[in-house]
Amino acid sequence: MNQDKNFSWARLVKMLLALLVLLGVGWFLYAIREILVPFVIAFIVSYVLNPLVDRMEGRGLGRGASIGLIFAAIGLVAVLGFFTVGKRLTDQVMDITEQFLRQATVVREFTLTNTGEESVSVDAMWKRMRPGKRFALVDPPNFPVELAPGAKQVFQIRFSPRSTEPAEGILRFASSEMRTPFEIKVRGNAAGEEEEFWSKGEYLHKADTQPLEFSVGGIDFGKAGPSIITQMSEVASGMQPAVQSYLGADVDLEALVNEKGREMMNALVGKSSAFMEGVFSGLALLVIVPFAVFFFLKEGRRITHELIELVPNAYFELCLSLIYQINGQIGGYLRGQMLETAIVGLLSVIALTIIGLPNAIPIGLMAGMANVIPYLGPLIGGITASVVALSTGGGGTMVLYVIVAFAIIQMLDNLVVQPLIVAKSVDLHPLLVMLVVSIGSQLLGIMGMLIAVPFTGILKVSTQTIYRGIKGYRAG
Repeated sequence: MNQDKNFSWARLVKMLLALLVLLGVGWFLYAIREILVPFVIAFIVSYVLNPLVDRMEGRGLGRGASIGLIFAAIGLVAVLGFFTVGKRLTDQVMDITEQFLRQATVVREFTLTNTGEESVSVDAMWKRMRPGKRFALVDPPNFPVELAPGAKQVFQIRFSPRSTEPAEGILRFASSEMRTPFEIKVRGNAAGEEEEFWSKGEYLHKADTQPLEFSVGGIDFGKAGPSIITQMSEVASGMQPAVQSYLGADVDLEALVNEKGREMMNALVGKSSAFMEGVFSGLALLVIVPFAVFFFLKEGRRITHELIELVPNAYFELCLSLIYQINGQIGGYLRGQMLETAIVGLLSVIALTIIGLPNAIPIGLMAGMANVIPYLGPLIGGITASVVALSTGGGGTMVLYVIVAFAIIQMLDNLVVQPLIVAKSVDLHPLLVMLVVSIGSQLLGIMGMLIAVPFTGILKVSTQTIYRGIKGYRAG
């Protein structure tokens, strides 16, 4: 009896120690997740390429030569892709990123100082303002402004254009004490740089003989204009009368869309950019991933053998069986998912290009990657394309084309691509999908949403395979 109790306590202590070790390892891996991501990507790529390397090696070609040929083929495809669609893809990605993140309003400030020994009365007025431009003083004081000797007055200028076309104007300050009015030139959405624009002396008109000193001679507001979110807010404003009775009098649909859209973009892009900064800093993807892929493909079999040798003889056959089953199921699942992603992405790019949607390449590729997320992925791609269609003036007709295009793509995916390509469905419950996608978004932003479901699927497949292997081993 005492021996049973001692055995139970000893077993409990071992289980607690094992749990603490697992928690410690989990915490450590989470802490260095940004460093590990390139290696995880390399491991997944090597998993996908390994059967091809094995097949080439089985036909008499050396393993190193096989890997080299595969790398050369991938490099050739990458170079051809860069020269064919690389620049176009880059331009479209930059364009759609700017449309999402563009500021609708930009504010700059400058200071006016009375350096003289007497008070100065200053008037301000705009001149040479083109129709439709949006330069204005923010909370302007009541002119004329009286400045005592040594006093300062801070002014703010707001740039709120209705379009992204270049705009310029001149703000003139005049006073009886000034021999020549002072003019501050302002511009926004300017394409080129003009050095004379920044020449303070040119606009001060002999400032050393005047009692007023200005902190700037010209202001460039940079890029500004309606973003996709602000354009969607305008669409929501037009819909407000039709849905007012359902939403209630207190709901401002335009303000709600603008606020929630900004919050979503800040959350997703902010977390993703911070995460990507750690993952892709320097030449991480260009150096670490290919090197790690080559290492996993070249030395993976030897590493597996060395790990198996550490297993006690009593569990040797069980471990071999588990490794074989996990390799087969996880490898098939990953290869199927990557091929399905590529096919859906290509079909989306082609369909969106045919219907004339702006920036079809990045949106189509994003739809392909989002398709990894069951249930939510097709919805994400369709909504994103619809938002771009509405914000770029396509209207309801373009949105209808987008819906039809994605409906056809999903039919092809469900009826043709998945049955023929995807080796095994992970059959995750929709509630679990929403949970893991939310967790991934909270932790890693957009990147977390993309990898959450595949990671959960791999974990589920691994657990099922291990359970079946252990159960079968015990039964035998």
